[in-house]
Amino acid sequence: MTELEDGKPAPKASPVENIKPEQGGFVSMLVLDIDSFASKYGKKPGRKNLTIPADLNTFA
Repeated sequence: MTELEDGKPAPKASPVENIKPEQGGFVSMLVLDIDSFASKYGKKPGRKNLTIPADLNTFA
């Protein structure tokens, strides 16, 4: 995810016929919505507004 946030492209998927699992293993295809994942779990900070008492503001 960090690479995508830094603007690097996602790697291309390997052709399924080129993937050789170990004996007894299997190949499973996954679909991932990168945009949805990034909006939910991305590391970009969100902005929050907070009201504090004036006396605390003098110390901040």
